[in-house]
Amino acid sequence: MSAALTGRRKSGRLAAAIPSAAEVARLLRRCLPPATEGGPAPRAVRVERCWPASEDACSLEWSFRLGAGPPLALFGHLDLGTGKKPCRAEPPEAEPAPRRVAGRLWDVRVCVPESGLCVHSPDTDPVLRQLRGCLDGAAMARRLAEALGGPETGRASAGHQVSAELLGYRAGRRATIRFTWADADGDSLIGKTFRDDRASRLLSLHLRLGDQLRRATSFRVDVATPVAYLDDLKMGLFGGVAKDAAAKRALTERRRVEAAAVALAALHATLPGDLPRFTVEDECGIVERWARFLALVGSAHAPRMGRLVERLREAAAAVPAEPPRTIHRDFYEKQMILGPRRTVLLDLDTLARGSASVDLGNFLAHLLMRCLSSGGSPAEFARHAAAFRRCYEADGQGVDRRGLSFYFSSALVRLGAIHSLRSATCRFTGALWKAAEEAMDRCRVPVSVPRRGAPRAAGAGTGLRSAGSVGA
Repeated sequence: MSAALTGRRKSGRLAAAIPSAAEVARLLRRCLPPATEGGPAPRAVRVERCWPASEDACSLEWSFRLGAGPPLALFGHLDLGTGKKPCRAEPPEAEPAPRRVAGRLWDVRVCVPESGLCVHSPDTDPVLRQLRGCLDGAAMARRLAEALGGPETGRASAGHQVSAELLGYRAGRRATIRFTWADADGDSLIGKTFRDDRASRLLSLHLRLGDQLRRATSFRVDVATPVAYLDDLKMGLFGGVAKDAAAKRALTERRRVEAAAVALAALHATLPGDLPRFTVEDECGIVERWARFLALVGSAHAPRMGRLVERLREAAAAVPAEPPRTIHRDFYEKQMILGPRRTVLLDLDTLARGSASVDLGNFLAHLLMRCLSSGGSPAEFARHAAAFRRCYEADGQGVDRRGLSFYFSSALVRLGAIHSLRSATCRFTGALWKAAEEAMDRCRVPVSVPRRGAPRAAGAGTGLRSAGSVGA
């Protein structure tokens, strides 16, 4: 596959300042032998995520393989300040020696000062120091037993074996962990830990919001059930979030988008208390930060990103003021647990008061991305986008066309920037940005996706073909 198709430079880099897969593999070979005991060398290195950590630094997540097992993950902090050299220096020996336990790497923290790079496993996070204990299933068995009412409370017996699975992680900021009892039919709790006391406030928010949603929807829409707060771990515990994979597979795509619309309409109608405001200016600020970040890391996409930000700024001036509603701010399919009779909303720590179009546009942008990655047709996206909007408006929730077009475009621009720095999905950046330009041109949500197969080379168009628009 050519560099033009993948969005990568010929060197294999996603951006000039981001270490290439070969460089990261060399670093891993140097620091991981104690964990692999002379086994196979790291291979199939991919950048899974890359995001700004500050104005002159970024955080990274890599996946790679050691032998035939499942992919492993490590994280990095890269200082992009002046005077830093590419990642070529030999790293020092890691102290203590890295370990591989239950499919996860532990005790990895290797710094390469000449390159401004530090590679680490989650348990060595210097800010989330509590995370090491949170990921220790044996230690957490006792803590969970205490939190749930004592050592002899059914599943919470301190003697029961507990596994700790890291579901989500932002280095230095937050982590989400699933705790599962091995001998209790997969019974589980979700723990969310932060660098501050945000989890405590989140538990209170879940109490207020959950009560309103259950009463308004007859239990069709709910949130995770608050269980307890572990002060020393800065962790909130939540129940009622068991996933039924078979039930989810049984749901059609249309049923999923309709369930999302119902859940979103219910959320927008709540008043759970004092929440921060989120404005058009805030949205522009987020996209502008990504534009600065692409320029900082030397991405070939930075010039086009800059032009898109200018267009978004112009479009923002035409967005009318809308009545503020309770919004999620990061709403897409993975923020829900879908069942045959109930939808549970997840990750409410970004809740705010603002335009409903923030959530609608973000969901539709992710829906388009999912359609792109699965090779879907224009008609397929058109049907699902129209069904989503019809179902949302069926509850009496109005949608402003200009507001929806702006937030849809902004979400696509942001998604294009995010995925331009991911090994597996960087090839979709051009198509996402083409759809954003079309939405701004027409002031409506386009329902176009590329033809099946690889997109065309950069500069030759994206092969988009239209199937109409939503909200004409």
